[in-house]
Amino acid sequence: MTRCGEAMHSVFLYHAIKAGMDMGIVNAGQIAVYDQIPQDLLTIIEDVMFNRRPEATERLVNFAETVKSPARKNRKTFPGENFLLNKGCPNAFSQRHC
Repeated sequence: MTRCGEAMHSVFLYHAIKAGMDMGIVNAGQIAVYDQIPQDLLTIIEDVMFNRRPEATERLVNFAETVKSPARKNRKTFPGENFLLNKGCPNAFSQRHC
């Protein structure tokens, strides 16, 4: 997952919990610590999540392009992943989360 993706998940969870979410399944190893997200990135993400600016999405895409990280090579897999991904099985395991 990218730096922006990790930050987006963290920001979403932070605000969802404040709004009353009391249960969720997350991979804690892939979530940034909310208080450690740089202010510029935090503002951009919250602008998108709360629809605060008409150009918010474009700003996030432009920012993400500047902080791209190389793809992970030693990604963890689970048995049957290729089947699920290639057959379009409509369940949670069909998404790559590692």
